[in-house]
Amino acid sequence: CHIDESDEELTQLIKGIQYNLFSQNNNDCEEEYDEDYQEESLNENDDDDKIDFGFEDRFIPSKHKKDNRHFSAALDSRTIRTSDNQKLIAKIIFKSENGSPEPNWRLYRLYAYDMIDLSSFKKFSSRADGEAIFEERGYSKKSYYSKNPPGVYRGEYELEISNEWVALPSLSIFDNLIQLYTYPPIPNIVIQYSNRYHQYFISFPELIKPKTVRVVFRIESVPMVFNVFKDLPPEISQKILQLRSFKDGALVGDCSTPAALIETMESEQKGACRHRAPIFKKFASEHNIPCRLIGNDVHEFVEFYYNDIWYAFDLGGFPAKVQTIELPQSKKHREFEQKLIFEKQVKEKLFNLEKELSKKLAFCLDPILGHQLMIEFSNRCSNLIASEVTDFENQKLIQSIKEQNPFRVAQIFEKEISDYLKKPCQTEFNEHGSLVEYLTSCKDSSRVLIDIKRKESLSFSLILQKDLQALGCQVFLAHASEDLICSSYLAKQEDGYGVKLSPGGPLYQFLSSSHEKLLLIIDYTDFKPDEIVRFSHSLFDREPKADGVEVPKHLQIIGIFDSKDKDAYLGGDFIGRFHQQVIVKFSPSLPQQSIQSEQEYVIELSSSSNWQAQLLGQWEIRNGRPFFVEAIQHQIPENAMVVYNNPPIHEPSFNRFYQEKMMNGPHLVSQTQTLNWQSVQISPLLALSEKTLVLNLETISDFHKSFDLNPAGFNLIPGYMEQHAGQSIEIFVNDFIDEMAFDEIFQLSQKFHCHMMMAFDSEQFDDMMTPYFEAKVGRLVCDRWSQNIICTNDSDLYIANLEDTQAQSAHQQQSLVIHVDDLNIEDLFYKFELETSHDVSILRRKEQDLYRLLEQGIEVILTGKFSKKLSLALSAMLIQEHENEIFRYLKIVNENGLPGLTGQNISINLDEKIVLLMREFSPGDIECENLEKSYIELCSRLTFKRRFPDVSSDELFAGLKEIKHF
Repeated sequence: CHIDESDEELTQLIKGIQYNLFSQNNNDCEEEYDEDYQEESLNENDDDDKIDFGFEDRFIPSKHKKDNRHFSAALDSRTIRTSDNQKLIAKIIFKSENGSPEPNWRLYRLYAYDMIDLSSFKKFSSRADGEAIFEERGYSKKSYYSKNPPGVYRGEYELEISNEWVALPSLSIFDNLIQLYTYPPIPNIVIQYSNRYHQYFISFPELIKPKTVRVVFRIESVPMVFNVFKDLPPEISQKILQLRSFKDGALVGDCSTPAALIETMESEQKGACRHRAPIFKKFASEHNIPCRLIGNDVHEFVEFYYNDIWYAFDLGGFPAKVQTIELPQSKKHREFEQKLIFEKQVKEKLFNLEKELSKKLAFCLDPILGHQLMIEFSNRCSNLIASEVTDFENQKLIQSIKEQNPFRVAQIFEKEISDYLKKPCQTEFNEHGSLVEYLTSCKDSSRVLIDIKRKESLSFSLILQKDLQALGCQVFLAHASEDLICSSYLAKQEDGYGVKLSPGGPLYQFLSSSHEKLLLIIDYTDFKPDEIVRFSHSLFDREPKADGVEVPKHLQIIGIFDSKDKDAYLGGDFIGRFHQQVIVKFSPSLPQQSIQSEQEYVIELSSSSNWQAQLLGQWEIRNGRPFFVEAIQHQIPENAMVVYNNPPIHEPSFNRFYQEKMMNGPHLVSQTQTLNWQSVQISPLLALSEKTLVLNLETISDFHKSFDLNPAGFNLIPGYMEQHAGQSIEIFVNDFIDEMAFDEIFQLSQKFHCHMMMAFDSEQFDDMMTPYFEAKVGRLVCDRWSQNIICTNDSDLYIANLEDTQAQSAHQQQSLVIHVDDLNIEDLFYKFELETSHDVSILRRKEQDLYRLLEQGIEVILTGKFSKKLSLALSAMLIQEHENEIFRYLKIVNENGLPGLTGQNISINLDEKIVLLMREFSPGDIECENLEKSYIELCSRLTFKRRFPDVSSDELFAGLKEIKHF
């Protein structure tokens, strides 16, 4: 709609709703659906200015953390429609001039929540909390884009940027970012794609202060499966239709607890979209369906994953009228856009000219060097495959080309390299048997790339392996880059036991075989591009090698990938190395095994990530050497049906194991609750003692298995739970442990009949204090080392003041200061070393100098940036070494102390800071307005100014890298 910039009231209104992803004026807006709603896609409304759509005021904290990986929105209990039903929304994604449909603003994906917290009203919220699982993806940083094919949309909005992560708007989980720039231009933009939330995130690491810019981007969007009930089970469809029939009105039932509130809204069928989405999320969690809540300024809907497909459904809401507006451009921005259009026309002409020029010249193989390395291929260009390009590069005369702008030459020819790689011949197969016959008989099948759907690649590779083995071939199947490693240490048990030097491992043994028919099958579906380059490319060289090990010349290599997968690597340097490309037109299926068996053997896995030790066996350390312990598989009776209870079904490695077992006999998975809560003996721990053990993410493995550490070597000994079998065990939980980890601990206590006396850190775990835990556990804090832990927001000032005091005292010894940045507990206290003798190595523990310094009574100060791992390990050591007097010489100086330990809070004293600065600098150098900065920063900047006195104060504190004199 047209905006009159002279209208001050409207201008102020627009400024108030200018788009910011994390500090928004959040309002609900949903469409009210009829009870007989059955349509397959969302209705489009041509009149965008007047749309009857749902609206309800929502409560979201005004100050979100700008890192979208960790933010939450509280959920209210207001289910009565408000009288105000006229709302505005800023339009931020527009269709390009390519025939694409107008994007529906109701489907804007601005934020994604994947957790629902019902533990307490304090944290009764939807959350996006945890690692975003980032990956690198390419995009154009240019301010023009020459092509706008169908499906490409332009986004434009104003954003307050910072050095923290902020999510970019999207229309679908399949969006591909192809271009992004800002006005005014900001250098060194960092873009990452989150596989967890299916969103792009933007950050500006070098930005010191937040800054408002206009972000312009283009995305290539593929529509999701939206509001389509086909192929969904009845229970999901019925739940969606039930939620769409919700009405407004006051709640009558019990709302005293979060769980009761959800149940009341569900039973009374009342609530807006922000209520319906969490109810569906709860339903999905109960049925083990991955689900997340998607929302924007005015609406919230759900996405869930079922049968390898992401579905999106609108659950409806309260009616309202929503008016879309477009943010006006400033005069500077309009001038900037006109300049971009002119630059685009010029660059397009240059691009076409350079493209014509590149057809007549040789192409560049090394754009990095100062001179350009060129190769003349003459008429051989169209016949070369990738491996021959490498050979030809080493043989052909290389000549340099001198130009005033050598980088421009690289830009011209770099794009043309893949054009000179011969693509493999393509063959289609409609039947599995004919494909197997082709692979074992055709002369041109030594390097075959098989193109098959991602979700079918695992079953296909297992069936192919079994069929080729039945024909007398020796087959090695690799599903991950780790399967192709030959150059690492390996545990080997011959004439005793020990660690053997490389090369070795399963692939090395396979390549060392004298069998005349060797086939290496590599499933590339989960390989990253850098893993393909590192482990795969060398297999196709003139002298092929696998991780540095020579490969037999008669080795046949079969690759498996999905060319239509959005994450597939389609580079010519990969595909061009194969002789044949096979397109699979049939759907492979694993042979169905009879599940009828007179005997059933149940294996309890408890969703543990340690399932491989139970099912495949594991190496243990005995007398400093590895010893292999056989797995439970060897105890399974013959012809028994194996039932894996509570397996880690979301781990790809377990799914591969399970499908392999399905091919050889009856196997089942189940999700039966086996933990008997009545048999778990737990009571509050009232005080810490020398027997207290610390439980956190760094120590949880010690409750399963532990090490007997000694200078002569070390042994793997029973874990803490097994050591306390039939006894009481004192446990202090000083950091957050998820429910799965607690289940493992409870399973162990039940197995070994331990009575757990447990306490939680009194300053932690408000979010997870369920009524069960409140009655069963204690709340404690360790104050044994309170004088040794200093919490301050200027560690350097405290240490400098301490060193100054020690220097003035004739009787006080100077402290040793260690900055722990990038260090772990082994770097500080002890480490393990391999002592090699006769090709066998023994692991021994070596204590670090810090132990000896503390034993000598020398005070050591640890400061700097403490990693999470170091903080947890160090706090566990101090709590468990409750009576060890050497630690009274250890001081921890940082901002937050250590988990579970009480420290001293020391505030900054400006007078002390000035006194210390005056000893190094003159009074004229010290400015009052900058004294709030850290002591170490003040020292570094003032030292710089002493060398360059002409530098102004503003330049000095804007950042050293921005000073022209530097």
